Amino acid sequence: MPEVNGAAIFPPEKKTWTLGKSVWVAAAVTVLICTLWYLFFPSSFPHLGSKEASGSVILFLEDTVTDAQGIPYAGTVLYEPTSEKFSYIATGDPGQVTPVGPGAFSSGTYFLAMRTTPDSNEFVLYDYATLSPVRVIQSLESGRSIAWAIWSPDGKTFAYSPGGALLPPLTVESADSATDMTWFLAPYPLGFSPDGSKIMVRGEQGLSIMSAADGSLTQVSGISAVGLQTKIVFAPSGNSLAIVSDTGAEWYIIDWEAATLSHAGTVPFASNTADIIFTPDDSLLVWKKGGGRALTYSYEPGKGVKKEAVLKLPLPEGARILHVVSW
Repeated sequence: MPEVNGAAIFPPEKKTWTLGKSVWVAAAVTVLICTLWYLFFPSSFPHLGSKEASGSVILFLEDTVTDAQGIPYAGTVLYEPTSEKFSYIATGDPGQVTPVGPGAFSSGTYFLAMRTTPDSNEFVLYDYATLSPVRVIQSLESGRSIAWAIWSPDGKTFAYSPGGALLPPLTVESADSATDMTWFLAPYPLGFSPDGSKIMVRGEQGLSIMSAADGSLTQVSGISAVGLQTKIVFAPSGNSLAIVSDTGAEWYIIDWEAATLSHAGTVPFASNTADIIFTPDDSLLVWKKGGGRALTYSYEPGKGVKKEAVLKLPLPEGARILHVVSW
């Protein structure tokens, strides 16, 4: 031990960093990061982050939004999430033009709608770009309507059924020719196969796959019976569908050749879920009332269904999403 003037010199005491202190510091940093993240990106799934929706959607509104003059919007409108602007899908036609549900829109080429005036009630094919009528597909009696309408993924063929009948005639028609059409006594159409040769239909016996050429039916396996009132949403590609309940959606992958469904995963719902629809890239969009947010889910072969992102989607109360134009 060294000495100075006979006194021993002790080296300064070394402070040691214990494992316990490291744990407490790491915990404090984690809490701080999570707190800041929640403050800036509040959502049901903070770890996913939040981003702006960059595309546009078509909505059905019930007097829930007013324009610059204070006149309420009512009916079908185009909505731009980035600017939060609403605009009518104005066709210039007299009377009321109402698209026939979420399946009425093709891939940016056409849409199908009921055109109603005091003197007529018609099912009409419209050009999506110009909003002008291409032709009248069918004239119906007053008070009657088309209940189901769907497009093939390539936008060249559509199928539709009128409402109010137990076994309505299902018509398959070409968008290019009014004479190129066939019809069958078949259940209601849900969606086309990717190549447009088959149609998934729903009847009292559940789901079946119908040949678009001759109307022959093959019962779908891999799923229990699906009621006529059960909501089913179809992916634009025709590769998958989701069966919706009050608590979630079951995502299935379709094998058209084998006429089977394979369970891909479950998308849980919160009590404030308002709408669910597939986007153009086959993601599943779940819009939640209040807070202006939506969740998107994707499917990856071998990995199943996973949460993808939280989107800022400030839609008005009571809005119904008919179609996602782009995303």
